[in-house]
Amino acid sequence: MSSTVIVHATGINKWFHRGHARELHVLRDVDLSVVKGEVLVVIGPSGSGKSTLLRCINFLAPPETGSVTFLGETLSRQGLPRLDVRARLDYERRLRHFRTKIGMVFQHFNLFPHMTALDNVAAAPVRVLGLSKKEARSRALEELERVGMGGKAISYPSQLSGGQKQRVAIARELAMRPELMLFEEA
Repeated sequence: MSSTVIVHATGINKWFHRGHARELHVLRDVDLSVVKGEVLVVIGPSGSGKSTLLRCINFLAPPETGSVTFLGETLSRQGLPRLDVRARLDYERRLRHFRTKIGMVFQHFNLFPHMTALDNVAAAPVRVLGLSKKEARSRALEELERVGMGGKAISYPSQLSGGQKQRVAIARELAMRPELMLFEEA
């Protein structure tokens, strides 16, 4: 196994504000590192912050404090409110690039109900990566085959079981060719 650190989180803290005075401190000074090829499993009871940690790693729910370094690029919210317009735009550009390299399969899969499995998988490579529809559909079919769902390419989510929806969601993320995959409730 390679010893290249792919993601390193340092001092991650996340609070959720409940009501006017109550705060819930979900993540407290979390540090973690994952090397390329490593599988890391976070286990804990419901409500312990597992999903929140994943969302902090890909900055869908940016941590209040701490930083995440992914493939050598560090993102942090510290100092963000004081950035000028140009620096803020650069931060947003870096954040979008950061997210294109991290795949996340959500607990509820979030498939578009009006699109076939094939179209669900092909949508992001067209919109985010700029692939042609033909190239994206070819890549999507390849990934659906990879997860055993090639025969369901023209099926809609309502026609799929929960496990089949999950495999379509995995194919969708694989079609983006991520460097890191995060699974919520794998």
